[in-house]
Amino acid sequence: MTIDPAALKRFTRPQGMPFRIGKIGHVVLNVSNMERSVRFYTEVLGFKVSDVYPEEMVPGGMVFMRCNADHHGVALVGSMKERSPNVELNHMAFEVATLDEVLRARDYLRKQGVQIDFEGRRRAGVQIAVEFRDPDGHRVELFNTHYQLMDIEVEPVRWDPADGKKITPWGLPAQKKWFVQATPFEGVAQTAPAAMGEPMSLERFLAEQAQKS
Repeated sequence: MTIDPAALKRFTRPQGMPFRIGKIGHVVLNVSNMERSVRFYTEVLGFKVSDVYPEEMVPGGMVFMRCNADHHGVALVGSMKERSPNVELNHMAFEVATLDEVLRARDYLRKQGVQIDFEGRRRAGVQIAVEFRDPDGHRVELFNTHYQLMDIEVEPVRWDPADGKKITPWGLPAQKKWFVQATPFEGVAQTAPAAMGEPMSLERFLAEQAQKS
């Protein structure tokens, strides 16, 4: 089937949808050897086991694993009879904090004898990534970060520096000197800022309150 890239790009989120998906919550994979797969995701990728369903609850058993505070990011079901053909799932990706971690992960995976399919920069998303296989042949990616896009449908938060209620929700505003004082550094001359606004200071707040009373 031939695709039309321009036509596909015209598909978008409809206006007025009553919900917005924020992120992928979890992925559930069928595996052929539960112990082997749990060992891979814990000892090689660093996940922790959160819960286990016995075979009486789910045929083949089910293991829930986490990589952060969420209960599970990956779950495994031991119902697969043979290696994954990767027909319906192309790959799944996990984000790490830095480029250094991607490179360290690549070296670590090689030492563990993991099959690496790709390493380098991807085009869409421009992330630096390493892609490899889990014991059942599922394709997994580790990457540092996607570049960020601004969604014009999301109303930006607007802050008015003159609104004392917004900048000091916990109480009275700070004294004026808090906005102008700075820590001196040896050998660096202090200069006035190129532009100086009028933030809501304690002195200004009290003066305005006195005028209202």
